Amino acid sequence: MNEILKERLKILLKNLTWDFFEKKHFADKKIKTDLTPDTIKYLIRRDEISGLFSYVEICMRQTMYAVRHDMFPYIDMTGCQNPYLEKSDSEKCNWWELYFEQPVVVEDTVGRKCVNCEDEVMDEEVPHSRSAVLLKRSRWYWGKVYQKYFKLNERSIEYFEREYNELFEGGKLRVLGVLMRGTDYKKAKGHPIQPDINQIVSQVKKIEKKYDKIYVASEEYRNVKALEELFPGKILVNKRQYYDGIDMSNKWINEVTFNRENDGYLKGMEYLSSIMLLSKCDGLVAGICGGSVAATYINNGRYKDLKLLYYGESK
Repeated sequence: MNEILKERLKILLKNLTWDFFEKKHFADKKIKTDLTPDTIKYLIRRDEISGLFSYVEICMRQTMYAVRHDMFPYIDMTGCQNPYLEKSDSEKCNWWELYFEQPVVVEDTVGRKCVNCEDEVMDEEVPHSRSAVLLKRSRWYWGKVYQKYFKLNERSIEYFEREYNELFEGGKLRVLGVLMRGTDYKKAKGHPIQPDINQIVSQVKKIEKKYDKIYVASEEYRNVKALEELFPGKILVNKRQYYDGIDMSNKWINEVTFNRENDGYLKGMEYLSSIMLLSKCDGLVAGICGGSVAATYINNGRYKDLKLLYYGESK
């Protein structure tokens, strides 16, 4: 049995628990906003460098863990390693709130008993979104979680809506989204193997005539250029820095810096907006990665065409 089939069977078996999980632990459960003296504040933290939507997934899963155990979730990344702030700023700033609001806002949370997130326990109780993204019901579940508890802050909304209105003409265009990961993702062990340009183009050609434009999200401009040559006049891109010409053999994408003020924050905002734009498209062609997983659950079942290309994981 090949590795791809094994992975698909593993996902299918995991899916058998979804109906029970959804009904028992999501449908009727709410975060407490009427706090009592005994309410516990569950601090969600992640002290390591990672991609933006990897943080989002961890926070979604930890939030659901808190909800299931009648705790009040609070995302506190103050002092945590991150690619968005200088170290000196990280010590005094909760970087999560640079982009997002808290899952729920209540008054009088100071002084309450706190417990820190427990990754090992949480992993046993809350399914991982990436491992089940190929399944419609899991996309529905994480879409509901995101919709219910997660939202951009005002500054992020303004940034995204400006790009959306300029590129998509406020929703008047029928847009096919294409996500192509490259750079460090090509060498990340244990991550899904990404489709090459020919595999992407093959899928796009099957459906592109139904769409007015094709929005391309990629950190490598050569991918954008190749698609512009094949689909002239149809390609849309948003403002972002590209990584072509940068030697990535001994570094990760988060280690690359550009010569501009607030570079880390801006890279995060550009990436966030690109995924939000993908979630607003009418169709999506992409490999499996943090960005495509996020786009599918934020889109929450509205794609007319969804082509998620899975070729196993790198070793």
